[in-house]
Amino acid sequence: MSEQDNKPVSQSTVFWLFAGGFALRLMVALSPLRWLLEKVFPDDSYMYWQVARNILAGNGASLDG
Repeated sequence: MSEQDNKPVSQSTVFWLFAGGFALRLMVALSPLRWLLEKVFPDDSYMYWQVARNILAGNGASLDG
């Protein structure tokens, strides 16, 4: 490895990586729960959320309520 390969990362690069990651997390945090469940989470997660929703609604631990 030459010394040229060990360039430090610029502060602006670190800032933009941090800002992009923060923006993505903020977008997920502010998204409606229904959209997250239907579009973002995998099918298994959706099933677990559906069971939890039914338990909280007093319908017991079932997928169909």
